[in-house]
Amino acid sequence: MKSLRHGLVGEYLFNGNAEDTSGNGQLERQRFNWNDCYNSFALALYGALQYSNKPISLPQVLFYSGQGFTINTDTTVAPMDVIGDGSLLRSALNNLGFDMEVLAANIYGGDWEEDTVDKALFMVRESIQRGFAVIGWNLDNYEHGLIYGYDDKRKILNIHDINARDGGELSYDDFGRRPLNGNPIDPEMFVLVLRERSETPHLHVTRYTEEEDASYRKTLRNALSLAIRHIDGEGQAGDGRNNGIAAIDAWISAFEAGSAHQFFTSYNLLWITSTRQYLVPFFTQSAITHCMGIQDTVLQRLMMEAADVYLSSYRTWVNLRELFPFPNGADTTDPRFKAEAIKLLGEARETEVAGLAILRNIVSHLS
Repeated sequence: MKSLRHGLVGEYLFNGNAEDTSGNGQLERQRFNWNDCYNSFALALYGALQYSNKPISLPQVLFYSGQGFTINTDTTVAPMDVIGDGSLLRSALNNLGFDMEVLAANIYGGDWEEDTVDKALFMVRESIQRGFAVIGWNLDNYEHGLIYGYDDKRKILNIHDINARDGGELSYDDFGRRPLNGNPIDPEMFVLVLRERSETPHLHVTRYTEEEDASYRKTLRNALSLAIRHIDGEGQAGDGRNNGIAAIDAWISAFEAGSAHQFFTSYNLLWITSTRQYLVPFFTQSAITHCMGIQDTVLQRLMMEAADVYLSSYRTWVNLRELFPFPNGADTTDPRFKAEAIKLLGEARETEVAGLAILRNIVSHLS
């Protein structure tokens, strides 16, 4: 994962002297339900974006960041890797008007170094002083969450994730070094900070000016181009995982070989269905309001076609989730479940291919 490995924390940001921003700072904790979507990174990103002057809804975050289209696994059905090599996420945030800076160590391909915690704390302090919460990893749960405050005197971070729903604290000593389910693990650090850019992309139609409507078309085209790249398999980290349609192929191979992990099969299906549920209403609402607003009947028809296809896709993923319910799942090697899973995954693949064709048509129309 070369793009996340080095160089994202520039010399201008960290110079080895964290005292420049020492003290304390705490932002207001954003209130949202971590159960609304089991893509914890997307929810943390949504939470961090609420601190900007460009408020974005959860469906918009999932759509415009590409997280709503994400499917990623390997032939063991490993948990989703929503970051990959970082290229698609960086492009998506640029499309939304943000830059990102990432520090990754022993996760997403980065190396743990002697000053990893110091660098991470410096990034946290700097971001919170600018008014942005920071996306972190394994804060009070082995998922992504938010850091919204720090106190150098007490040496604690204010954190927010699915476990610390009402806010919690994490000591500096435990930052990047928390156990997994009570068992010690190698240290892992991931922090992502956002930087707001001057441009303001339009995520909906205003009808105030032709320039703003053109901005909406451009933002929509860029977002769907990113979705196409993911579905086509780009953005992989080179660790044996696959994105998009290739990930479904890997999932089918896992069932055929009897290597599909029982728990992560059920977890990934919960993850996909809880994320994909937002795509259909997004396509539908966009067709009804925005496409009508810019009086583009071709775009309106294409967006409705996309809504139909992704509704069909969603039904198939729900059927798979019912076959392997979270958290107990079912025996993935049982011949009955195995045969039905391969059949449903084949149907999911067909709808994903059909959806890809429609997305290509929309991008072509907007180009």
